[in-house]
Amino acid sequence: MKKLIKKIKNYHPPKFVIYLFLGLIIVFNFLFKKYLDNDLWFLLKHGEYVLNNGFPTIEPFSMHENLTFVMQQWLSSCFFYLTYHWLGEIGLGILVAIIFLLIIIIIQKIGLLLTNNKFYLASLITIITSLLLTNFMVTRPQIFSYLIILLLIYNLELYIKTKKIKYLYYLPILSILEINLHASMWLMLFLFILTYLIDAFNFKISFLKGEGYGNIHFLIVLILMFLGGFLNPYGFKNVTYLLGSYNILEINIYIGEMQPVLITDLTGKLVFITIFLVLLTYIFFKKGKLKTRYLCLLLGTLYLTLSHYKGYPWFLIGSLIPLNYYLKDYFKNYNFHKKYSFKFKTIVILEYLIIIIFLFLISYNNQNTSFLKNQLVKSVNYLNNNYSKDLTIYTNYNDGSYLLYNNYKVYLDPRAEVYLKAKNKKEDIFKEYYKLQNQELDVKKFLDKYQFTLLFLDKNDYLYTYLQENLTNYQEVYHDEYRFIYQRDDLNKEKYVKKN
Repeated sequence: MKKLIKKIKNYHPPKFVIYLFLGLIIVFNFLFKKYLDNDLWFLLKHGEYVLNNGFPTIEPFSMHENLTFVMQQWLSSCFFYLTYHWLGEIGLGILVAIIFLLIIIIIQKIGLLLTNNKFYLASLITIITSLLLTNFMVTRPQIFSYLIILLLIYNLELYIKTKKIKYLYYLPILSILEINLHASMWLMLFLFILTYLIDAFNFKISFLKGEGYGNIHFLIVLILMFLGGFLNPYGFKNVTYLLGSYNILEINIYIGEMQPVLITDLTGKLVFITIFLVLLTYIFFKKGKLKTRYLCLLLGTLYLTLSHYKGYPWFLIGSLIPLNYYLKDYFKNYNFHKKYSFKFKTIVILEYLIIIIFLFLISYNNQNTSFLKNQLVKSVNYLNNNYSKDLTIYTNYNDGSYLLYNNYKVYLDPRAEVYLKAKNKKEDIFKEYYKLQNQELDVKKFLDKYQFTLLFLDKNDYLYTYLQENLTNYQEVYHDEYRFIYQRDDLNKEKYVKKN
């Protein structure tokens, strides 16, 4: 046993083997995960609309009229739409894989920078971080935000280490990209840079000490970053998009990723195990002194994580990456001048390709379409074959995205903030929906108010339960194992029903 441990301890694989393993993480994510997120369908519709019609200021997709609208992730939507238009679902998988690859490369580069090129430590942290991030590598604008935040950290660390001002002047470009790719996360740039701003001053408070690298250029760049945020189609509305759409009680209760982390579910257990192990590492490995900016990153992202599940990837970025600096004195530098024969490299690469082919064959029947699409294909096909697109449909929070993509006027979809009065300047539709699902609303008045032509339901929808127990002027016309469709008794069939 001792010999085995010694052998493992003294084993130092060549760099290209480590890189192949990192590549395997991306391959696994591509082949086995459902990278097509449910939000994708309204994002595709957004991208199509912008490319064909420009930037809307009135919401154009739902059944509601004159809702003030800001398409805060318009550029991400265009990327997704063009990729899907030209390459289909496989193309979207490739796009996610490319962004994931760039994320892994930047995490590795930051690690090498913080460890003074200690390759194995940087690679270890990169592998752990990448594995934990795989669940968030999906077709959502967040993948661009992760990459931009990592580039922000990388350029700030380069500036601190080299004292070269040029690295700071990439930051306003990142600000412009973020405000157009994912405006709701634009303020996150400043939360991360705030940790570096605190450390930029010379100070000493107890065990905390500022590194004092700040200068007039740092301040100028911060101003340019802020001004860069206004370079978007919606100006001030995009800059302040997060305000008024965050920390809404009904959203926090209803939407899973916005709920506080609970140790009672599987994801919560993973989050708390990660937090426990990270804090344990910071506490017991004290050879490296923790810098003020890294402590601020740790505490700030820890708060985000405990507030809601959506904060977990930010914790991975803000807490794991600084471990490179904190643990660097525990790892040695190794000489990589050793040459490996062409035969050895060929065998390793062939084995790698065999593994990829094997994984591909295993996952061949694993549809990477979204879980939502898999459930709705049959019911939406029924709609397409039997009804015109002019009707108005009651849909629940999740289903609305795919029906919207299919050009139906929906009651609700996963763009929760679009249906808040604070954003649309007209009505709190999401809060109304929340009350409906919690039986706090008069259902009869609700149905009379909207006069839906069709109700598109699943068994978890309270409206479905209500229809089983109460007489209404809606009758079931279709059902499958996933969804039920109800039609109004007085439906104008000449207008809405197709003639077969």
